[in-house]
Amino acid sequence: MSPITPEIEQAARALGQALRANPAAQAYLEASQRVAADPEVAALEKELYETYESLIARQQKGERIQREEVQAFNVLRNRFFSHPLVQERESALQPLKSLFIEAAVEISAPLGVDYTKLAQKG
Repeated sequence: MSPITPEIEQAARALGQALRANPAAQAYLEASQRVAADPEVAALEKELYETYESLIARQQKGERIQREEVQAFNVLRNRFFSHPLVQERESALQPLKSLFIEAAVEISAPLGVDYTKLAQKG
């Protein structure tokens, strides 16, 4: 792998700043901040992802997850994702994804690397 030159680093920083300043990124960041600032929603999100990670870890160890646990997880997930603040954040995510795809396409051709495929591998 080639070393990162100061020019490449500077270009990457400029790209990051331009992406962050984009209205789609700003809308997503603001929606994410509203989710994080709401104690109820933040607690729900934490519980959701902790439960998910626990279930996955147990399943990977070969443990059979009971139907009731899966149903309880689905209820929690639906409760979280139906919250208006979360719906707002999720709605803001799609334009942000489109922005990142557009940026990846724009930088892939000149550099000769398909960044969308690299991102899928990660």
